[in-house]
Amino acid sequence: MENKIDLILTLIVILICLFFIDITFGITLLCIWLTAMILTCSLPLLFKNRIHIHTHFSNQILEKGDTLSITFKLTNTTCLPTPLIQLELLCPDNLQLDCSSHLALSLAPYEIRLITIRYTALARGVTTIGLNQLQLLNPLGLKSRPLLIDFTPFQSIITIVPELYPIHPSHPLILNHTGTNDGEDDLEIPHLTYHSFGEINFECRPYLAGDSLQKIHWKQSAKKNQLMVKKDLAASLGRKYLILDPLSHYALEDSLLEAFLSLGYTLYQRGIQTTLCLFENDAWHLYKLENESTLYNLQYQLASYHFITSNIPLTDRLTPLILKSNIGENGQLLIFSPVTQDIFQDTKNFFALHQRELLHISNKL
Repeated sequence: MENKIDLILTLIVILICLFFIDITFGITLLCIWLTAMILTCSLPLLFKNRIHIHTHFSNQILEKGDTLSITFKLTNTTCLPTPLIQLELLCPDNLQLDCSSHLALSLAPYEIRLITIRYTALARGVTTIGLNQLQLLNPLGLKSRPLLIDFTPFQSIITIVPELYPIHPSHPLILNHTGTNDGEDDLEIPHLTYHSFGEINFECRPYLAGDSLQKIHWKQSAKKNQLMVKKDLAASLGRKYLILDPLSHYALEDSLLEAFLSLGYTLYQRGIQTTLCLFENDAWHLYKLENESTLYNLQYQLASYHFITSNIPLTDRLTPLILKSNIGENGQLLIFSPVTQDIFQDTKNFFALHQRELLHISNKL
């Protein structure tokens, strides 16, 4: 806009010189002005196919909180300095750029410029990043000329998966303890990070003939003055059924989903039999965590998981899974749901009549 105003003012000055000051001087200014206009308008044509751009994407799968770097390489293959080059970057809502989404620069003769930008993952989802527009501006700024027509090679689909965080092995959910500090059935899973999961929880018994020497607990043996063998408690805790309530609640969706996956991840690492239950395509699906690939595939799959808006009561949502699938008879049911404690208590009482004990999990943010 400022360039247009300057252009109009220049034209007015030339007209004043032509008609009121000196016609010769005015004609000279007019010729210079027209020559500059022709040169500046035709200059971008010289660079149309002489500016090359390449890009590199470091990876295409991010965990929430991770950073992705993209490098653009621009090359001027002419012996002239380029006019202003304007880059417009894609910036989805679930990603944050470390710079403006609009960048402007010029290249010296034969200059190679590397531009590195960084995206930070803010929320799960599948989105597109990269270059949205590349234009060459003429020096007067009157018109821009696109340098690219197809931006597909300079864009990439990025999947942001839910965060997996470790849970301490002494957490009551790991050891089958269902009580809380407040005496409620509503447990909060804190985002706690530990450098190590520590030693697996063991109890000891006297050594019997045939026991592996690797299971001997030497500290306990010294205290008891007899050989004591470690007995892994994980095998005796029964199967854990982790159920994600598909009810939509914007403020809690990501935190509940992350707690759901993280607890499954930790239980699997502790050697506890675990099954994840998900409502997808109008039906419940069960995933037994028998190897890490199952969990990582689920993490990738849940990047685009859609919660539902439903007026169906929690009891009715869970009945097809718990009663018709006969799960939880010899294990523990953990329900990750945004419903209130009163609503959950009614559901818990209903399933108690069918010999199913439910534990409500929520993340209080």
